[in-house]
Amino acid sequence: MSASKKHRGANPGEFPIVRVDWEDAQSTEDQAWKPLGQLCQDLLERIVKPCVTVGFLVYEDKRHIIVVASLGHADADVSTEASGDCCIPKAWIRKLTYLKG
Repeated sequence: MSASKKHRGANPGEFPIVRVDWEDAQSTEDQAWKPLGQLCQDLLERIVKPCVTVGFLVYEDKRHIIVVASLGHADADVSTEASGDCCIPKAWIRKLTYLKG
């Protein structure tokens, strides 16, 4: 899917359904002030918890994908509307699987 693809008035069936296995950014849980060395150590020792997102792949470029949970039309004259959006940097994606709809 290219970034230049127009989606105005598109039907939900035109978008592939995908499962994205990815790793999210991390932060310390307490957000308290602490020495920089301790902060870095705390972050690097944490176990990365994988994320999974499933939905319609509505946008893709060299750096990102956008997946939405729901698609619909409010009116026949209005472009496709979406909800439950998630923009994921491609560098964070571990696996992208196209599902049969």
